[in-house]
Formats: sequence, C-alpha cells, structure tokens
Amino acid sequence: MLNIVKLENGKVVINGDEQFASQLEGADLSGVDVSEYRVTADDLQAAFVKASAQPVKDVDAGQVDNVKKYGKLKQLYIDAFSA
Repeated sequence: MLNIVKLENGKVVINGDEQFASQLEGADLSGVDVSEYRVTADDLQAAFVKASAQPVKDVDAGQVDNVKKYGKLKQLYIDAFSA
C-alpha cells in the first residue's frame, strides 16, 4: 500500500513502494514518458497499482517500463509538493 506523508519541514515522503527500489536505484528516468498521467496523488496511486500488477520476480520488459513510469511520476510528485 502506498503511503504519502508531508512532514512538518515540508518534505514529501512516500512509503510502501520498497519492492521497486532495486529496479529504480541508479536508473536514468530522464527519457521516461509519463504524459498519460497528471502529477497528483490519485495518478501516482494508479501508476503504483499498474507497476505492482505482477510479482517483481517475474518482471518482463513491459512491467519494467511501468516501474520506471511510477519512479518518474514519484519524483515529479515529490518535486512538485515538497517545500
């Protein structure tokens, strides 16, 4: 389950997506197209659900793309809503 929290210092922290950490660590997300999403909590949740659609151990090329889209949208969300 995805959990979005805004701390007192204005920083946004997103928990619950640890299963994607190894796939997103060091990944270049600059070319990832997330134009189908808006930078909102609802769309972030939708991207998370889509990326979670199958177990990480059975990831195929399409699933990796969904994980990268989620990672890109997560970063955009944090940048947009952190003070």
